[in-house]
Amino acid sequence: MKRFLKSTLSIFLVAVMVLGTTPLLGLIGLDLSIIGDLVTTKAEATSYNGTCGDNLTWSFDEATGTLIISGSGDMEDWSYYDDTPWYDLRSNIKTVTIGNGVTSIAFASFYGYENLTDVYMPNSILTIDGYAFGHCTSLSSVTIPENVKNIGYHSFGGCTKLERVRIPKSVETMGINPFVQCAQLTYIEVDKDSSKFFNDSQGVLYSKENNELISYPAGRENVNFVIPENVTSIGVWAFGYCSALEKVLIGSKVTNIGNNAFTNCNNLISVVIPDSVTTISTAAFANCVNLEYVHIPSSVKSIGDYLLEGSSAYICNITEACYAKTYCNENQNDFRVCLGHETPGLPDIPSVGNEYNLGEETYSFSNFGDSDSFGGHCFGMSMTSSAYYIGELDTNNVGLSNAQYINGLSLTDAVREPICKYQAIQGSYSANATVAGGSFYLMSRYDINSDWNEVVNFVKNHDYDNKGFLQIGFRKNGEGGHAINFLRYEEVNGQPRIYAYDNNFPTAETYFYKDTNGKIMQAPYSTFSGSIDCIALRDVSTYFSKADNFDTTRYIYADRNEIAVNGVSVYPLDGDIIKGERVVFEIPANVEQVTITPLVNNAEFTYINEEYTFGNVDDDTVGIFKLATTDDNSSQKPGMTIVNKDDITDVVIKTPSTTTISYGDSIILHTELTQTLPVGWKIKWTVSNGNFSITVSGDASACTLTPAKSGDTTVTVILYDAEGNEVSKDEQTLTSKAGFFDKIIAFFKKLFGATKVYDQY
Repeated sequence: MKRFLKSTLSIFLVAVMVLGTTPLLGLIGLDLSIIGDLVTTKAEATSYNGTCGDNLTWSFDEATGTLIISGSGDMEDWSYYDDTPWYDLRSNIKTVTIGNGVTSIAFASFYGYENLTDVYMPNSILTIDGYAFGHCTSLSSVTIPENVKNIGYHSFGGCTKLERVRIPKSVETMGINPFVQCAQLTYIEVDKDSSKFFNDSQGVLYSKENNELISYPAGRENVNFVIPENVTSIGVWAFGYCSALEKVLIGSKVTNIGNNAFTNCNNLISVVIPDSVTTISTAAFANCVNLEYVHIPSSVKSIGDYLLEGSSAYICNITEACYAKTYCNENQNDFRVCLGHETPGLPDIPSVGNEYNLGEETYSFSNFGDSDSFGGHCFGMSMTSSAYYIGELDTNNVGLSNAQYINGLSLTDAVREPICKYQAIQGSYSANATVAGGSFYLMSRYDINSDWNEVVNFVKNHDYDNKGFLQIGFRKNGEGGHAINFLRYEEVNGQPRIYAYDNNFPTAETYFYKDTNGKIMQAPYSTFSGSIDCIALRDVSTYFSKADNFDTTRYIYADRNEIAVNGVSVYPLDGDIIKGERVVFEIPANVEQVTITPLVNNAEFTYINEEYTFGNVDDDTVGIFKLATTDDNSSQKPGMTIVNKDDITDVVIKTPSTTTISYGDSIILHTELTQTLPVGWKIKWTVSNGNFSITVSGDASACTLTPAKSGDTTVTVILYDAEGNEVSKDEQTLTSKAGFFDKIIAFFKKLFGATKVYDQY
């Protein structure tokens, strides 16, 4: 139910590193977006260069294999590891030298650079972001600069030759296991007196602030480990992939065992959990193939999904009643049912045979497009719960079978597809769904105090209590994101509280509050350790209104890197750069036809639930695809014509010598055709507003534009075939200067014959 971003990258990226797979491709097609400036072609080049931040430049010396980054300030914040401008050079990069003045190494900047052996970082570096050097399998040593404050999650994960690391005393925050699967790493050194982190004689990293075990070096052998008494929480992936761990004694003060805390501990045999523990999170002992049993006391109130996924262990509760790993003899209820726990006293939900636990069956939201999620599990749960309360859910389909989805709602395209769209592109479309807070979701930055104030003010002044109208989304940087149900607003002893139902804690209400240090916390149980970084409210009614009006004719779906589509926006559907294998192409409303380029043989895509395919293709093959319309009553599916792209006539506006035209002057724009127009083909010019008047030549090869009002105008030229289908188009933005003083100046220019006609290109 927890969700993980690059925004905390999904735990699946770690799994990919372990399997040693090739780093996954980024958003669809390299020819859609190429970042950086290759000075000459690779066949001729001896060096490459470009920009990588507002005040940063990069250059690559092919002869030495050295990448140099120079300038001042932060590196550009990449969304995907293949967005870096030097990505195509990754196999040739052996050394990275970062100049003094550079302050950050961005997310996944060098992820998967298998030939990188040396990295030189200056003391100006303050942040090493998540996966910055992940899976650099030739990197044997690295010196973390003395002024670094933030080390991101899995920043050196999968560096299988890394042997020794020193954490400087300047470090203030550290993400999820930064050294996961560093098979040769046997020693982590920290400054015990001044650091917020400390390590014991075995090199284990702890957080002093949260009393949390953060990281355990994976490279030791025959390990028996005692978790110290001062530790209260075992962090996310803390012992992940410690294949030599045979026995672990969990200290009596531990209350929380985080997501994947012991995942892939292949030699772990048995675990006894003390009665101080109240929460065991998702996949805590997944893929522990030799684990025989896990003893769970009655103190445990919440057990995450996939607890023993991939193992043959048994669950034993305090009465020694054992249940098989298959969730109580093939029944898909979770372990809390086996242990006799009950769901909280929330409004009744219909059930048939078994009590229905708010959204428990909504796994069909698994293509939810957020890079933090286990397929949108928690989003689906909380959204379905709200759907029931506001009357969007067909209650006749609730609780039919634990193996079935709520097919009256969650299996419909009208609900599933907008989840992909609106959640995948929060930054542009979140106003359609988010009503308060959400600094990260809205602006990709954290401002928790602003978020908190907006959320409190919203629920404090509106009648939303116990109505199921709102969903809460919140995040913890380095630990992921989560979606739960809003219950009510209440002030307790003058303290504002936001009460919610969190499916991670099915037997209790939780609430959010601001502590005396100004941090936003969740209590009495918390999905994430410590304070949270972002909180937002979503208006569920507004979301379903958008779902009802979702126009399926505007979206093409395909596996990542199967196809490229001209003139569209591309968004991930189902997860991060490792997990996200599907993308959606959003087609502008005024477009009736697109050109689709297959990137592989037998490329496929889906449009309005119909499958389309290419056969064997070459570099010149494209498909001309005419879209359906919302009022198209034809039963025949839209067609695609496969052609050689050299046979397509493109129309281009010749670049003008100026794009700012003063009142009284004019400009002539000309078309440029790649080949002679076939008989019956036509060119059409349009302008986006009335800032310019337009006169088109007889053969439509040119148009004259004269300023009328001040402002920008988009000039569009479209080429149509003989059947009226759009073949290609081009656009040019012009600026008109037609204010009061511009008109006075134009009067005198005309008086003295000084007006201009711009006709150079």
